[in-house]
Amino acid sequence: MTSSVIRVLPVALAAVWFATAASAGQCEKHYSAVGVPLVTPIVFESWMDFKGLAPDKALKRMARAVKSEGFSGIKVDSGRLIITAYQESTGSGRTQKLTVTAKKTKDGTRARVSFKIKAGQVAADRHVRPGMCKILNAADG
Repeated sequence: MTSSVIRVLPVALAAVWFATAASAGQCEKHYSAVGVPLVTPIVFESWMDFKGLAPDKALKRMARAVKSEGFSGIKVDSGRLIITAYQESTGSGRTQKLTVTAKKTKDGTRARVSFKIKAGQVAADRHVRPGMCKILNAADG
């Protein structure tokens, strides 16, 4: 009996790891950053598809995640299925804009997040990417 548990445990752990990697992988796969640091605005973007999920439910869940990420001025437009918010982290008064959308697809929802920083500002991928993926993954609950 003990040997069967020892054989099954690595398989179960591998299944959990692969499921987690697949979820994180979709956000990572679609992640991009376009712009020249300090010279032009930089736009960070990613998106994920969620099968069988209603856009309004996804939007509501992502709004909670936006709040937990410390954004201000959060506006949720349930009719247009869009969230806008801003962040001011430098003390300069120059805000960075976040836009989150949920769009109905034929079999679920496509959630998209965009984070734009202004020319002269910088943000490291290692800080932006996890926050964006947290917001997108929140769509699924």
